[in-house]
Amino acid sequence: MFSLILIFHRPCGATDNCVGEKGLCSFPSAHVKLTRKQQLLMMGQSYKIHLDLDMPESPTNRQLGMFMVCVEFMGKDGTLLNSSCRSAMLHYKGILLDTLYKLFFSPFFVFGSAEEKQNVKVELFADYEEQYNEPVTDIFVEVQTRHIEIYSAKFTVNAQFTGLRYVMFHWPVLSAAMGITANLFFIALVCLISWYQIIHSEEYLEYIEASKTHTENDSDSSISEEYDDTSLENRPWGGFKDEDMVETLNT
Repeated sequence: MFSLILIFHRPCGATDNCVGEKGLCSFPSAHVKLTRKQQLLMMGQSYKIHLDLDMPESPTNRQLGMFMVCVEFMGKDGTLLNSSCRSAMLHYKGILLDTLYKLFFSPFFVFGSAEEKQNVKVELFADYEEQYNEPVTDIFVEVQTRHIEIYSAKFTVNAQFTGLRYVMFHWPVLSAAMGITANLFFIALVCLISWYQIIHSEEYLEYIEASKTHTENDSDSSISEEYDDTSLENRPWGGFKDEDMVETLNT
């Protein structure tokens, strides 16, 4: 999502229609330059486009009634790609509600922490998708009334994410934790399956059998050697020393 602040250019030409009349000689308009070199909007992604107008609750705006807001999307060659016009107006407040509102917020109005204004949100496109061949490079916005009073305006392009993109955009920490956990789980699962395949393979079983046979042969050889040593020690003359044997022979 990104927001672009608009600066309204109000050209006042010297025409006969403006003689003796208050207001602008032309409609308030603005030109937004999105990009010059590369494409800004993503293909296949839907966007909600709206214009936010900060308007004072002045008698002029209250008497204005409904007005039209038009937008034109232009390509890099100046070709018109898309356009839209929507109506808007200030929210109505009755005399009683307006009086109570001003009495309640009068301290804030005095100290300047609040203003008598309304934010009018005009939705221009509910589901806009960028064209593949002609990306939008320029946007022209026009408020089609000469008597409107505007504090500021903001043109907003909001990407409408769905599914996994929506979750990743609104809950990035939770999405990262779930993604890392899922990756570790699948890695562990692959390792367990690989280990199971290895320990149940024919080559591994043959290796285990060969190792057991070699171990049994080694144990049998050690047992036979111990038995031979024990039998020699148990003989009648096995306990004599060499000197005793010589004395016995001499006798």
